[in-house]
Amino acid sequence: MKLFEDLVTYNDYMGGPPPLDKDFDVNRLEAFKRQWENDSIPPIRHKFYSIRLVEELNNDLNSGHHTLRPTVPFLLFKSPFQILSWQTSPGFKKGWHLTFTDNFLKERPQISKIIQSFPFLHLTKAIPFTVSTNDRDALMMVFRKMQEAYHSDHSDRFSVIASYLHIMLFRINGLYVKAKISDDTLGIMEKESDDALYGDFKQLIDSLDHASHQSLSDFAEELDVNPGYLNAVTQRVTGENAQSLIQSRLIAEAQELLLNGLSPEEVSEQLEFSDIEEFKALFQQHTGLSPADFQPSEE
Repeated sequence: MKLFEDLVTYNDYMGGPPPLDKDFDVNRLEAFKRQWENDSIPPIRHKFYSIRLVEELNNDLNSGHHTLRPTVPFLLFKSPFQILSWQTSPGFKKGWHLTFTDNFLKERPQISKIIQSFPFLHLTKAIPFTVSTNDRDALMMVFRKMQEAYHSDHSDRFSVIASYLHIMLFRINGLYVKAKISDDTLGIMEKESDDALYGDFKQLIDSLDHASHQSLSDFAEELDVNPGYLNAVTQRVTGENAQSLIQSRLIAEAQELLLNGLSPEEVSEQLEFSDIEEFKALFQQHTGLSPADFQPSEE
């Protein structure tokens, strides 16, 4: 299965124009013109976010959703590492296509924080939802403004684009919340996506021979998700943050090692704490006892 790590190779594969920047692109859907045998696109994955606003569609679109021809205008989101495969019958579609990578977000932590809290950008499947013509027009205006800034020669063009993207994300979030009220599929998919990611996270924690991965970032990288989003999902599913679950696993293993006769210093080293004091503080925080007090006294 093809994995696209940058927008240059992705646009080329999809028959679109080369992006002006390797981490951000905004374009018309009509610009992507590649034709596929049997109108079927083989499964692919990519490492970036995508927001589409489809204004017109006169063909069937099968992207894994129960509706072959969603009511236009509609929005469609794709998240990093999502498996994409769809079929289209002959026809046309018109609209806007926006893509950006994690590198784009790393330079803009405020937008990254917003995205971490928006579930519609992290669903396991791409599910379209219909918007009103008024909302379509408002979103089209923001797309156009971003495209104008994107093609300008201003040195601060990406600051302008980031401001428009900020506005767009909050407007879309409001539309998504409203759409969930009328379309149970969105809420069901959101919960299924959360449960699946949390299940993979919990399985990864439980499967460790020893706690060699102590940071949330390590687990998130293993699961191909943003650390902030992994934490948000864990909180929605369990009411606890992800780091607390990681620490609970560490402490459970530490207790077992202490009961097996290892010294606190040996346990700290085996579990890869930076020093013994860090281990003692975390152990006491979770158990109310020091490691030495937890061990059974020798008779």
